[in-house]
Amino acid sequence: MSKQVGFYAINDDYRALLELAEKIGFLAIPAVKPTDIKIRPVRPTQFLLPEKVNIFCLMPGAFTEFESYYQAYPNGSSHLRRKISPVIDVSPCPREGIDIYNGRFYFQVNSDIPLYIEVLRGYEKLVRHIIKWTRTQPYRFYVGEYTAEAARTKQIRLMHFLTQLRLVTSE
Repeated sequence: MSKQVGFYAINDDYRALLELAEKIGFLAIPAVKPTDIKIRPVRPTQFLLPEKVNIFCLMPGAFTEFESYYQAYPNGSSHLRRKISPVIDVSPCPREGIDIYNGRFYFQVNSDIPLYIEVLRGYEKLVRHIIKWTRTQPYRFYVGEYTAEAARTKQIRLMHFLTQLRLVTSE
């Protein structure tokens, strides 16, 4: 079973999500790395997403044996085996000019393995924060406060593929 939450978070909103992930105790690791390089997890606010890569992962700082979750390929890269690793996939919101596309947190749940329970608890804390945000129509994504204000003032457009989304206003 998997869980995911889609969102729009840029600038202050995105930074706040990364700070919350740190507070929960997560560290960031790359989804893809050179096979011959040993990685060191870093705080999410310090993680630099490599160019042309649109995903990284969060893993509890208490976990140390994460290298075994990578699979080496002949091209010299190793990919984190995310579907069998106790990690949360983080896809930041891509930007093209004023168009912002949705990001997400994704978690492949395996409740039979105790490591996943700890990650699930952290995932649920992130989700509880996000679900307080404004929603979009259609598709019901969550939009951070800063990002929503930028959309209201037409500094950005919230996009899902070719569809421009609008914010749901409270009655």
